[in-house]
Order: sequence, then C-alpha cells, then structure tokens
Amino acid sequence: MASVALLVGMIRNAPPHYRGQPLALLIGMSVPVLGSILYVLGLSPIRRMDLSPVLVGVGGIAISWGLFRYRLFQIVPVARNKVFEVIGDGVIVLNVFGQVVDLNRAAQVTLGKSSSRLQGRMGFLS
Repeated sequence: MASVALLVGMIRNAPPHYRGQPLALLIGMSVPVLGSILYVLGLSPIRRMDLSPVLVGVGGIAISWGLFRYRLFQIVPVARNKVFEVIGDGVIVLNVFGQVVDLNRAAQVTLGKSSSRLQGRMGFLS
C-alpha cells in the first residue's frame, strides 16, 4: 500500500511529460495483485482458478511498455525535482524550435508569468 501511495503521489506531482513512468509501474504491479484479491474473495471470473500467474504477464507487458515508451529507468525526473525547482537561479528550457518546454519557479517569479502561460510559447519575453 505504501508503494501505491508513493506512485500516486509521483503521478500527481510529476510534470505531465514524466507521469507515464510511475503510471506504468502502478499498472504493472496492480494487475497481478488485483487478480489475487479477486481469487481470494471468490470473485475470479473462472471458478476455482487463480489468474494471478497470467496477470503477472500482463503486468510485465505494462512495465515493458513503460520501459521502452517512457524510458522508465532514466533518473531525469528525480534529478529535475531535486535540482531544477530548488536552484535559486531562473532556468528556462527551450526546445529546438525556441518554444518554452519548462521553467522553474525562480524564472516564473523573475518573468512575472506562470509556467502554464509560458509553456509552448515562442518569444516569451514579450
């Protein structure tokens, strides 16, 4: 239950482009557990058959999806949360087109604009 709470917290607090990582882990670990719970409660769709071993495979597919689609084991979100928001200097991240991808709180204060108003914009200083 603690790991579920931590993953839900990560999903809530992560920037939108990093929410897929904890979501893939949450799905991957929850599917087999839910299968076991259904079996123990006698609610399994196939009578007297524990589907947990099959659902472990389904959970593995979800984790594999997270591994390849969201680069699950990159520590970028951890580094971002620990450094990017705590640093006192304003940091603005632009993509190759010059659009604002991300900015920290110090940059928002300096520019006097919120992150949601600046993300995706070009020429953000005007």
